[in-house]
Formats: sequence, C-alpha cells, structure tokens
Amino acid sequence: MEIRCPRCRGILSERNAFLECAESACAERFPVLGGVPILIDERSSVFRIADYTSHSLKKPPLSRPHAFALRVLPSLDLNVAARRNAALLREHLFARSARPEILNIGGKHPRAALAELRRDPRIDCTECDVIPGPTVAIIGDPRALPFADSSFDAVVVDGVLEHSLDPQGVVDEIHRVLRPRGLVYGDTPFMLPVHGGAYDFGRFSALAHRRLFARFTQVAAGVSSGPAAALGYSVQSVLLALATGRRSRFAMKALSRLSLFWLKYIDLVIAKYPGAIDSALGVFFIGERAETPLSDGELLEAYAGNSPDLYARAP
Repeated sequence: MEIRCPRCRGILSERNAFLECAESACAERFPVLGGVPILIDERSSVFRIADYTSHSLKKPPLSRPHAFALRVLPSLDLNVAARRNAALLREHLFARSARPEILNIGGKHPRAALAELRRDPRIDCTECDVIPGPTVAIIGDPRALPFADSSFDAVVVDGVLEHSLDPQGVVDEIHRVLRPRGLVYGDTPFMLPVHGGAYDFGRFSALAHRRLFARFTQVAAGVSSGPAAALGYSVQSVLLALATGRRSRFAMKALSRLSLFWLKYIDLVIAKYPGAIDSALGVFFIGERAETPLSDGELLEAYAGNSPDLYARAP
C-alpha cells in the first residue's frame, strides 16, 4: 500500500510535520497529526484541513447514560448475512494472496459486518475515515482516496455510501485502488430513516446498489438486514417524530430498543424469501473488479424481488 497525493496522485515526501507532493504543478502540503496524515483534497470534499488542525471536527461526545445505554440495550437490527459474507470474502482473499491487504473505508464500529475479518492477524487492514479514531491510520475523503492505483486486494465500504454526496465517485475510486480481480464488499441501507443529520444523502434499493457496482462481477448479493428490522426502525421513527430534544430522543430510542428488539430475529426466517429484498433495511454486494461494466439491460434482468414490473415487457 502506497499513499499518494489525493489531488494529483503524486508521490508524497515527508518534511517536518507535513507530507508534500513531489509534483511541481501541485506541491500541496498535508499535515500529519499524531502520526495520522490528513490527506483531504478540499476541491472535492466538504471537509477542510483547518478543521482537523484546530481539532474542531470530531464526533459529538455521548453523555454517560447514553454511552451506557448503547452498550447494554439490545439493538433493532441484525445483519443476517455477516458471518457468511465474512467467510466468503476470507476464502476469496486467501485464494488470491497469502497476506491480503484490505482497505476499510469508514464503518469501523465494533458491530460492523466484517469487523472480525478486519481483525484477522493474517490480513493487513488499513483504516481510512474522515473522522479521527483509535484505529484510523489515514484521514481521507473516499471521493479522492489518497492511494496509488492497484493498492489493495479488497475494499470494505460498510454503511458509508449513504453519507457521500457522490456515491458513484466513491465506488469509482474503489475500483481504481483495487488490484486486478480485487474484491469489494459494500453494505448500504435501504429502508432506514435518516441518521447522521446533515451528513445523510441517499438510499439504495438492491438494483440501485448493484448499478453503483456495475464495473464489478457479482460474487454474492442480497439482504444484509431485513424487513422486520426495517419495521422496528419505522416504529422508532414515529416515536422520534414526537421528540423535542436530546433527552426525549434518548428516551424514545431506549423505549424502542426495549420493546421492539425482538422483531429483528424474524429476519432470520424471512430474509431468504424473494420479497424481502424489496423492503430490506439494508443490502450487501460482494464483487470482483472487472473492466467491462454491467449494462442497464443486464441490470434489469438481475432483479430478484417479487414486486410487479412498472412497465410491461414485450413477449
């Protein structure tokens, strides 16, 4: 893995507490804070380097009761495909390399679908995020990944694309930094209310998700978290609509988790049915890097749900 200038992909050299681009036409300088490079191209990002150097950009701290509740209260969602997908990705990775290198973009929370895979000591995992954290090695915006072409055997993008203003641009960057026949794992919400406030931009049906990854050959795809979990979040969203502040939001979320957590287990039964993908909380895609993109006609043929087509097709 070789880091590069996010603006021009030139070689970076270390000078004092900065990384400087060796390309004379660029000559950008990027700070290194606490050993973590801040490789943000401000032309293509809503984030500013000054926010990091002034330490003004960080996740809002949780109150002690809120943090405690997140640890002890049951969650509303269950990734019904996580173990199977981790095993499948591990199998494909070690068939390609004895020491795979993977890039994880965001999604670093402990309950993320492939967290166990990322902790495998036989795998070199690089964490890249826009927010500093204990496991983040590089600060970078996924719309301009600060890595050379063909740097990784796999890229994990879990719960990230909905927070990007340009999800297709992110996937194009993933394609660029993957080696030939490299793998991508994408897990993105569909039937989920807004989370992340202003930094929540889109949702993807299974076909919309597949089109993002049109330049990949499908290895596996389907429901990650199903309609029953989506129902739990929908009921919670009704309660949250009544909340008027942080305390009332916290109370509504706690009530929802305690009373509705059991719904997610229904997905263990129904997620395998075709109709589940039409109303799933989240969908996943595992693909192999390809050069020939999937056509839109082939995309329509890939529909696996049971909702009637909007337009009748000629016999």
